[in-house]
Amino acid sequence: MKKNWLVFLIIIITTALCVAAASVAIILWGNADTFSDKFGIMLSVVSMVVSVVALIYAMITYYSIDKVQAISSVEGNVLYNKKYTVAYPESIAFFEDCSTSEDFCEKLFDLLLYNKTKNCREYAHRLQLVVDNLIWIAYAEHDDIFYKKCNILIEKLESEKIRYSFINSGLSDIIEENMKMIKGVIDYQNHKIQNSFVNSKLENIRGQLLENPVAAITYYDYLGLEYMRRARGLLNDNDIFTASKMNNIITLFNTAETEHIKENYLFMLEFSHDALEKAEVLSANDIIWKGYISYNLARVRIMKYLLKPTAQEKTNILEYINSVIKNRKKVLFTIWPDRQSNDKISLLHKRFIKELTSAQQLYIEFSNTGSLEEII
Repeated sequence: MKKNWLVFLIIIITTALCVAAASVAIILWGNADTFSDKFGIMLSVVSMVVSVVALIYAMITYYSIDKVQAISSVEGNVLYNKKYTVAYPESIAFFEDCSTSEDFCEKLFDLLLYNKTKNCREYAHRLQLVVDNLIWIAYAEHDDIFYKKCNILIEKLESEKIRYSFINSGLSDIIEENMKMIKGVIDYQNHKIQNSFVNSKLENIRGQLLENPVAAITYYDYLGLEYMRRARGLLNDNDIFTASKMNNIITLFNTAETEHIKENYLFMLEFSHDALEKAEVLSANDIIWKGYISYNLARVRIMKYLLKPTAQEKTNILEYINSVIKNRKKVLFTIWPDRQSNDKISLLHKRFIKELTSAQQLYIEFSNTGSLEEII
């Protein structure tokens, strides 16, 4: 209830009237001669007091219920919005003055760290803001300061979440899965930087509860990357899959210690492929996310192809990589139409140029890759 002052005004006026009536009753009591008159006055005063107390409690109850509804209302909650999108050009513009990863990290956490929220809807928007910006986590400097700030952010979100423990179970579940996803993405980045193959918790997230499309895209993309990382871990491959590593994948696979490892490697690639395909469908109208996901999916398709090559699949993958290149060119022209060759460009601009180059190298390297039999 927005006009809280109205409730208190009613209580004050009612109390004032009660005091006035009681004063009148006392005067009348003194002027009454018979017991029956005094008893009637006493009964009237008691009834009036009971009525006023009941009114006050009713108003307090009404106010409390209204406040709870305001705090826990699902209506308009961004976590339920199936049409939610992010204006990523505006988001990128926010970081245009960041030329180093350290500057970028500082500005990112200036955006993410916050004071206490007032209600569940506000908390949901704050949670969604963090999810929206998980896309930029990879560009920050992953040092001790970065992980310290990540821990502070998670502690704040967890502390705030406790305040809304009374909300309906459906919304509570969605909040919980978003929290798990945020922590899972940060864990994945940490494991990637440390070349650690400790499993993250991404697969423990109930992805179908992530109704907001940006949250779902982020989840399935990182889940696909997690399974791709596990596949490499099975072959003791301590580096990210790039264009120059194609032939090495075959060598590592063929020298794996057991058939069990080879089988699990293929399983991980299938899981990765399935997750990234889900993300690709969800990101069909999101030019930024589509570029990331299609590149990741292209790498998984190549890793599968190298073990079971066919001429038709190679043609299909080359066409697919070509579409990735076109998409990344579109992003560069859309976001920075007049700044394609300038040394004084932002960190994100440099990284997007580098990502275009990576896709072009992937196309060249893969087009020059022979079949499995030729390489062996």
